[in-house]
Amino acid sequence: MIIIAVLLFELIIFIHELGHFIAAKKCGVKVNEFSLGMGPRLFGFTKGETTYSFRAFPIGGFCAMEGEDGPEEDVTLSEEELSELSEEERAGLQQFDAAVKEQELEASLCTVDEAAAPAAELSADGEAALAKDTSRPFYNASVWKRMIIIIAGATMNIVLGLVLMFVTLIPKDTFVSTDVAMTQPVSFSTITGLQPGDQIVKINGYDVNTYTDFSFQLYTLPLSDIDSDDLSIYKEDCLFNLYTYIVGYQEIVRQKELAPTLNQLLMDVQPLLYAARDQDEAFRVYSEAFAQATRAGGGGTCGNRAPRQPPALPHRYHGAPRRRAR
Repeated sequence: MIIIAVLLFELIIFIHELGHFIAAKKCGVKVNEFSLGMGPRLFGFTKGETTYSFRAFPIGGFCAMEGEDGPEEDVTLSEEELSELSEEERAGLQQFDAAVKEQELEASLCTVDEAAAPAAELSADGEAALAKDTSRPFYNASVWKRMIIIIAGATMNIVLGLVLMFVTLIPKDTFVSTDVAMTQPVSFSTITGLQPGDQIVKINGYDVNTYTDFSFQLYTLPLSDIDSDDLSIYKEDCLFNLYTYIVGYQEIVRQKELAPTLNQLLMDVQPLLYAARDQDEAFRVYSEAFAQATRAGGGGTCGNRAPRQPPALPHRYHGAPRRRAR
């Protein structure tokens, strides 16, 4: 899972930086390096004026454009500042200036096509102009081009999201929502009164707007202590035990024609069980429904695999306190 997460993260970064890269190329801005990953360079290659590289740590990427940090400031010391320097500092500063000018001259001369270069020597102004033309820095581009380059990354991420959404949703025939489309006649949802067309809007006071909210709330329902002797808990246990038995009974007898009868029995017993005034009355309704379900299947036609008596309810024997998601 970690590897998949890293790959997805790098895909998002790659698409984002690719947006900057394409926009910069189309707008005539020089791209020095396009890299996937950060840290030490592992390998790469140079094509044209751009270096393409892969780096050690998959935690990002970048599209390094010429002059994206703005023009370099020409720092000139005043006469007063120069007078405060020692002889050694002045000599070192002069050597540094000479080295910088030499590098700039070499860089400008290397960009000239030898076949097209004139025989005459270039003047100082010509060299500076040539260096400016070949560098094509970001800060020299017009405002609208710079805006396009900047927003291209985020735009590519939006496009990626739309593409992934279409790829995952178009093949589906149905879409998950918080509306109840249908319920099985024999199901715990039906026992609790859930009906087709109902909309789930809250779970324990929390708003449910999407199916993700619905799933999250179900998985994070808190457990709380319940009183096993409470009448409402007793009725819920009766319904759940009866539901479990009827579903299992249908699987044993394997008679499809019994399904409507048993389903209707389960639906009819629900209001009777909820109307019970005490545990004894609830248990009597539960036992009669159990017997009717057994008779509907022909009694002993299913052999010894179907229970003949209703299963005991735990709290009728005053068991230990239980915990339940509420």
